[in-house]
Amino acid sequence: MKEREISIIDLLVEILLHWRMFIIWMLIGAVLLGAYSFNRSRSAIKSQQAQTVEMEREPEEWLSEEEIENVNYVMAYEKAYQEKKAYQEELLLMQVDHNNISKAEATIAIDAGERQKSYDIEKVYEDIILSGELVDKVAENTDMKAADISEMLFLCREGTVSYSLEGAEGISTFRIAAMHSDEAQSKNMLDAVIAFLKEKQPDLEKSLGEHEITIVNQSFGIAPDTLIAEKQKKLLDERASMKRILSDTIENLSDVEKQYYNLLSNDEESEENAVVEVVSAPGVSVKYVLLGAVMAAFIYAFILFMIYIFNTKIRATDSLQELYDIPQLGMVPSEKNDKKVFGFIDKWIISLRNHNKRQFTSEEALELASVAAKMAAGKETLHELSLMGSGLKEHSFDICEKIKERLKKDGIQVNILNNVLYDAQMMGELEKAKGVILVESANITLYNEIFEELELLKRQGIKVLGGILVG
Repeated sequence: MKEREISIIDLLVEILLHWRMFIIWMLIGAVLLGAYSFNRSRSAIKSQQAQTVEMEREPEEWLSEEEIENVNYVMAYEKAYQEKKAYQEELLLMQVDHNNISKAEATIAIDAGERQKSYDIEKVYEDIILSGELVDKVAENTDMKAADISEMLFLCREGTVSYSLEGAEGISTFRIAAMHSDEAQSKNMLDAVIAFLKEKQPDLEKSLGEHEITIVNQSFGIAPDTLIAEKQKKLLDERASMKRILSDTIENLSDVEKQYYNLLSNDEESEENAVVEVVSAPGVSVKYVLLGAVMAAFIYAFILFMIYIFNTKIRATDSLQELYDIPQLGMVPSEKNDKKVFGFIDKWIISLRNHNKRQFTSEEALELASVAAKMAAGKETLHELSLMGSGLKEHSFDICEKIKERLKKDGIQVNILNNVLYDAQMMGELEKAKGVILVESANITLYNEIFEELELLKRQGIKVLGGILVG
């Protein structure tokens, strides 16, 4: 008997044919490591809860003064970020469409009879427009929020103009723009500003001298506005920058600092919402579940590999010609895969092993093996032969019976000898045999049993016509 070489493709096919068990093993591995991760999570939560209680009572014993300051800084910065976020979300500026803005504009001229004096008085009026008093007055007259007015009211300085207005030497102008998503509201804002400036004029004339306020031009329209777009972008960039800084700062905290930070955050949330802090529940780690499934698959694959390496039973892919120098008259495959659930998957896997080889059904292979047996007997001019094997089970014995029936029609008498090595009666009948065909069952018959059968036949001087493998 020659040594059998290991085929990588055959090994792969043998492993893949156990795909059903792979699924079961993977499920078991996933459940086991999932349960382990759940228990680990539960233990960690219990430990953290105990530590949190102690930390809440006396944080100085768990953190240094610097660590407490770090956490307090993060809490203060987070509060500032949340306030800015809430402010921007409620701001009218962030809600309007900068491509569709209702704009009311007015150019206002200040004429004090002298260019420099007009310019100086204009600066006073510009300061009034930028004052909180004007914002409050406009808010009162338009029922708008002061914060929205300060963002939607714009002052555009035009500077001194060199032309005369009603005989004056020179005037100085500036431009006011009131913007809103609603056209009527933008007009109301502009009118309120102009009315407030004229209301202030008598008091300013007492201290600055006589001067005249003239509305040179007013315009109303709907158009895109880059100032609004820039302000929106600036506010969004500021909020994004604060959020990024806050995230980086929290990430840089140590584990104990993060635990204290979470404790303070939960305490604040409980105070604001007047609810009891909800303790995190233990969970199952998806990472552990996947790891368990993969590890179980590898372990089962290794077991199959070791079984394949140390297997001492003949396989359906073995060649009797190569191992024992006897003609292989046929290989009759089993049809058991057709009866399994999803048996078509097994067929596809087996096709990987038999790539570029002609495949036969069990009935076709049986017919070919019978003809080969008939030809082997005819070559030796035998009208009687024996089918001999070790451990012929139901399927293998049935194959022998079918071959016997086919050869009987051709005038060849067939005797079936089962377990000759272990059955004295069968061994006694072997004495009458003139020609023998070995019929061996894949995954049942041992390599050594075939070798011993051949040695027995050699000692008895009985001709070996060939062998048939039954899958």
